[in-house]
Amino acid sequence: TAGERRLGHNVNLAYFAQHQIEALDPKNRVIEELSRAIPPKIEVKPRDLLGRFLFSGDDTDKKVAVLSGGERTRLALAKMLVTPANMLCLDEPTNHLDIQSRDVLEDALVEYSGSMLLITHDRHLIRSVADLIFEVVAGKVNVHHSGYEEYLRTREPEIPTAGPATAAAVPEEPGLSAKERRKLAAEQRAKTKVFRDKIAGIEAKLDRLTAEQSRIEGVLGDPEAYTRGEDIPALSRDYEQAKKRIATLEAEWEAASGELEAAE
Repeated sequence: TAGERRLGHNVNLAYFAQHQIEALDPKNRVIEELSRAIPPKIEVKPRDLLGRFLFSGDDTDKKVAVLSGGERTRLALAKMLVTPANMLCLDEPTNHLDIQSRDVLEDALVEYSGSMLLITHDRHLIRSVADLIFEVVAGKVNVHHSGYEEYLRTREPEIPTAGPATAAAVPEEPGLSAKERRKLAAEQRAKTKVFRDKIAGIEAKLDRLTAEQSRIEGVLGDPEAYTRGEDIPALSRDYEQAKKRIATLEAEWEAASGELEAAE
């Protein structure tokens, strides 16, 4: 397909796609690859940023050539984020990333203060970061302004989504005009949306972690896995890590649900 884009005034664009991984110099060390991407006058501590993307200690001195696909993706994303861009275009950024790396990416994108155009099949990532959905159907673009959960309710109302879709209740108070009641309802919706978004983000991470945990269980329960070269110790560590992370997220979900209930 072909098209035309028009950037607004003072828009600085950064783009990420899988070919960015291929552009990494295999001869460089990780710290060198990132440091060379930092523009002049941009105050970034390379090791601190690499630490956020799970490169710590001796990992920063590894050669790019020996990195796994997930590690290369993390490095490429770190390089993108050091550019002084106020708009990011991301094409399937979670490809090749493990669970922990996806969590790191989600956290970085949630904290990002600029605009973002995200192309992905990762529904968990959409739930966590997207607040505007563009649906392309039969050559037409439909815009959904209320985020992914509302989009699902619109498109597939029979599919349960995170949190009830009830309207904010406004107490009957004598003397309130219709305008004042609408304002109160809007304030109540805004107050609860923070908690609903938080719960949706936790549920997205839980869905992905439990799916990965089930996958690992299947591999570890397969007798042939022990003879076909699977890295059993690494899988066992990943399983325990996922188990602990799930327990933490479940506690966070309980706390957030209590906050939502108190706010409603």
